[in-house]
Amino acid sequence: VQPLRCKGREAVEHASHLASQQIQALARHGIAMPAPHVEYVRRVLDAVGTDLLQRPPSSDLAERLRWAESVIALQLTPMPYFQSALSGIARGIHASEIEHMFK
Repeated sequence: VQPLRCKGREAVEHASHLASQQIQALARHGIAMPAPHVEYVRRVLDAVGTDLLQRPPSSDLAERLRWAESVIALQLTPMPYFQSALSGIARGIHASEIEHMFK
């Protein structure tokens, strides 16, 4: 998925899913490197958001409210994916490892 060619919420969901899976895979190998993956999702989100912002609805207030809600919902799309990734990483850490770090 190339960020600049992304269209729709599905593109953000797809990018978020891929990024969260890769973050977890790297973490299982002891590599903490989420920044490039989070940045990629941000770029996809920006591309989709820009497209949405360039097409505001007519002057109908109800339509504008639905449009504003969709813009806000789009911004929150990656959250469950990253929450799942962080939860998965946390489940993979044993209490003894944490105790060893603080001794």
